[in-house]
Amino acid sequence: MTDAVCHTVLYTIARPRRPLLNDLAGHVRKLSATGVRNMALELFVKAGKDGNSLGDCPFSHRANMTLRVKGLDFKITTVNTYDKPKWFLDMYAKGTVPVLKKGGEVIGDSAIIAERLEKDHPEPSMKASDEACKIDANLYPKFIPFVKNKDASQDETLKKPLVEELKKINDILAKSPGKFVEGDTLKHPDCSMLPKLYHIKVAGKHYKNFEMPADCGALTKYMETAFDTDVFKASQYPEEEVIYGWSMHMK
Repeated sequence: MTDAVCHTVLYTIARPRRPLLNDLAGHVRKLSATGVRNMALELFVKAGKDGNSLGDCPFSHRANMTLRVKGLDFKITTVNTYDKPKWFLDMYAKGTVPVLKKGGEVIGDSAIIAERLEKDHPEPSMKASDEACKIDANLYPKFIPFVKNKDASQDETLKKPLVEELKKINDILAKSPGKFVEGDTLKHPDCSMLPKLYHIKVAGKHYKNFEMPADCGALTKYMETAFDTDVFKASQYPEEEVIYGWSMHMK
């Protein structure tokens, strides 16, 4: 699991109000999102455990959030990444998600997608300083060994680097001039880090009874505020999907 806004939606993607049409193979669900400008954009993301609903990929989540921050019209297609359909592999041989399709162009990798959207749609700007863009660089590398560890005697040893990393992030957030990483609007560092923090909060609690450090007040406030934004909620998948997704890495 590695990878180097706001507008009104027709319904909350994570909790659809009515059943949606599935394709014959049961792999894909397509949803429409409403934004400021009409664009021929289609985002392919990980499907949930039912093969149709939104899945737990934090990188797909990042791309989803970025499109919403930009206020773009786009369609979401979910892909069963545990049984990848031929049509998807024919379109994108690497087989990873997210993938953004813009007309006949296919763009993979959440960071590259974010860069391309910033170039093609500079307003509203999501640019941030180079330092801010590195804020979550070590977050998953510190979390993954801890959450996947099966030797309970090593939990405290593996938890320590994660806690230290969260405290570093907390110190950066404490100096922010606004609610988010660099101000009062969501930018690329936020869209990259928030899905990972969501996974740490949910999977960490479920598998390791992990809680965010008590002395990380700025981080706690940041998460509470950001998780309550329309952009995050509209692109969010249920906690059950996070738990299920990580269970597939515990085998």
